[in-house]
Amino acid sequence: SFPPRRSSDIVSFTVVGTTGYAPLEQFWGKAVPASDLYALGASLIHLLMGVAPAELPQQNLRIQWSDRISIHPRFTRWIEVLTAPELEQRFSDASEALTALRTNRYPKICLNQPVGSRVRLRKTNDWLSIKMPKKRQSLLEIIKLAGKLLVTVCSLPVLSFFGLAIVVLGLMMLAALFNTNFGISTALIILVLVVFLGVLWKDTGKELGKIQDEINTTIRNLFAQHCLYFDRENFIIEQQLFGWSYLRHIGQILEITEVEQISYVEIELKTRMISYSFGQELTESERSWLAQEIHNWLDEV
Repeated sequence: SFPPRRSSDIVSFTVVGTTGYAPLEQFWGKAVPASDLYALGASLIHLLMGVAPAELPQQNLRIQWSDRISIHPRFTRWIEVLTAPELEQRFSDASEALTALRTNRYPKICLNQPVGSRVRLRKTNDWLSIKMPKKRQSLLEIIKLAGKLLVTVCSLPVLSFFGLAIVVLGLMMLAALFNTNFGISTALIILVLVVFLGVLWKDTGKELGKIQDEINTTIRNLFAQHCLYFDRENFIIEQQLFGWSYLRHIGQILEITEVEQISYVEIELKTRMISYSFGQELTESERSWLAQEIHNWLDEV
C-alpha cells in the first residue's frame, strides 16, 4: 500500500490565461516575457480576422490565419514569430520584437546540417540554391517498377492485335453486306465479334492506362528531385527528372508569407495565393535544418 500523502507534498498552482491567447508554457506555470508577446500576436490575429484565435484552425500548434487575409508579408512574418508555438522561436522580449518590426531583422536560429545529409545547399548574400537528394531506391521498388514496365510492353502487341482484328472484321462485315454470296447472318456474326473485340480493346486500354499512370508516379517518386532557387526578387521551385525540369513554379520573394516545417511530413512554403510543399524525402532533422536555413536567408533579404 502507498503511504498517506502529507499536505506538504501537494503542490498546486493557478494558471492565468485565456485559451487561444496563452502559449503552452503559460499553462505549465512557466510564463516568461515571450509569453506576453504570444498574447500580443494572438490579439493582433483576432483584430485582423475578426475571429478569436481559439476558433481558427491549427496545425502543429500554430494558428492558421495568414492564408485567409492579405496584409504586408513583413507584418505577417512578424506576427508568425510572435505566435510561434516553440518558445525559442519567438522574440525574447518586447525590445527585440520592436526592433524586428522596424528593421525587418530577426534573431537567427542556426542549426547544423545533419550528419549524412545529401541536401546540396549553396548560398551567398544575393542567392540561395537548394538541391534535394533523390529518394533512396529499394530493390523491391525497382522490381515492382520493372514488372509494371514488362506488363506494359507485353500489352502493346495485344492492343495492336485487337485494333487490327477490329479493322479487318469491320471490312469483312461490309463485304458481307454487299456480297450476295454471304448472308445477313454472316454479317451479324462478324458484328458480334467486332463488338466483343472492341470491348476487350477498350478495357485492356483502360487498364494499361492505369498501369502507365502508376509507372509515371513511381518513376517520379524514385528518381525525381526538388530544386529551389531564391534571389532578392524571385524564387523558383522545380522538379527535375534525370536532370530535366518537368514542373516549375516561379514567384516573387515579397509574396512569401511563411516557411513552415510540417512535422514528420514536409516543408511548406506559403505565399499569398498558393502553398508549395517539398522535402518529403528528407529526415525530420533535415527538414528542421533546411526550413531554418530558408528562414534565415529570407530574413536577410
